[in-house]
Amino acid sequence: MGDHRIRWISLYLVQNHSKNIAPANYSEIFIAEHLDPKVPVVITLTTCEACKASKIWLGENNISHIELDIQKNERLAKRLLKAVNASAVPVLLTQKGAIVGFDSAQWKKSIQSN
Repeated sequence: MGDHRIRWISLYLVQNHSKNIAPANYSEIFIAEHLDPKVPVVITLTTCEACKASKIWLGENNISHIELDIQKNERLAKRLLKAVNASAVPVLLTQKGAIVGFDSAQWKKSIQSN
């Protein structure tokens, strides 16, 4: 029962506490790292429940993206997090800006307009 409650709290936080960040200047990082600006980048952490939910959603919706796991690509992920002034994951980066936290409606809108 305790585990179920933790999942519910995680989902509540994911759904109600994502925040939009105005478009930031991370295009130079994309160019330097040879990242296609038309492909969404998702910064994640292996142990993050919201990150797991976002990856499931991306897969279910067949959305091409680049995943940067902080534990696997620490330098680039931290550089991008700093560029958008984000201290939490997941973070979605598109040409339109960054969204910190997972909200499927916001992510869908941002990805569709990318």
